[in-house]
Amino acid sequence: MPIYQQFNLPDAGEGLTEAEIVAWHVAVGDTVEVNQTIVEIETAKSLVDLPSPFTGVVTRILVDPGTTVDVGTPIIEVDTDPHGAAPAPTPAPAAVEADGEAREAVLVGYGVSGQGSARRARVARTAPAPA
Repeated sequence: MPIYQQFNLPDAGEGLTEAEIVAWHVAVGDTVEVNQTIVEIETAKSLVDLPSPFTGVVTRILVDPGTTVDVGTPIIEVDTDPHGAAPAPTPAPAAVEADGEAREAVLVGYGVSGQGSARRARVARTAPAPA
């Protein structure tokens, strides 16, 4: 079963909001690998080669050369599973804390929803005695 992934025009690290597609280095039907250069774009500051974030077969080129597009616009579509069904993802094992409860790894953000947090009790401060 094919899995189609679209690659959106990224911010080229310059804080600009648009770029022009200068030249495609791939065509529909080509096999691409992760980090293979697929397109050359021009921003207001420089020419930049963009690598593929996917491995697969190019199914559609969504923007023609010479077209200026906004950051976040889909520019190419790749079939990441052209030869059959992808294996079912296996869930990561949950870590077990000292109290026996499982927890999930969280890279960024506020954690996994449904987890409560306990705060330490506040200690009342007393005014220092006059000297």
